[in-house]
Amino acid sequence: MSEAPPNRWVRHTTALVARSVLATFAGLLVWTVLPVLIGWQPAVVLSGSMEPAIRTGDVVVTREVPASRLRPGQVLLADAPGEQGSRLLHRFDSTDDDGGLVLRGDANAAPDTLHVAADAVHGVGVLRVPWVGLPYAWAVQGRYLPVALTVLGLGACLLLSRVRELDGCRRIPAHAAPRRAWGQVAAAALLAVAVPSTGGVDATFSSSVSSPMTFTTRAPATP
Repeated sequence: MSEAPPNRWVRHTTALVARSVLATFAGLLVWTVLPVLIGWQPAVVLSGSMEPAIRTGDVVVTREVPASRLRPGQVLLADAPGEQGSRLLHRFDSTDDDGGLVLRGDANAAPDTLHVAADAVHGVGVLRVPWVGLPYAWAVQGRYLPVALTVLGLGACLLLSRVRELDGCRRIPAHAAPRRAWGQVAAAALLAVAVPSTGGVDATFSSSVSSPMTFTTRAPATP
């Protein structure tokens, strides 16, 4: 009868921590990509005008609503006025005399100067998934070192999550273990690119970015 290795608890704890990190990352990805199946649109926040509730690297999921159902207090994803191809994620503050929508970032001292037409709104925020879009935001900003460290960290977690199996009675053949590990790395990489492919949201149109998780919990200011 073989004796258990003296560092068995260390190996089990290491594998448990690694698997917990991977499970958390996978869960965030699922919540980011799954809403696409019902027609909702996820987008990565690239800056901070809505902080502290919505931060750079968060993924905000929006759904389309008729213009007649837009209400002050909602967080809207809309085309940024005067910036072709850019989108803005700010809270609906009020309506101007011409029917335009006055938006405002939660972190901003004043409403946006340029107003948004109702037909330029792509959706209303319904869900925030924290952190998962950070690698994409870093890449857009040209910060490749944290991107590389994140990839290496996830790869290390994949390898460490297999440590516990070495304590079992049936060991994985030496030639098979690397293939299984790299297969998991490839699967994680494919999942990771699903978030950036949904597109980014530049929330710095007027300064910075953020908003509460339900996006409708903050009531508009009363006159």
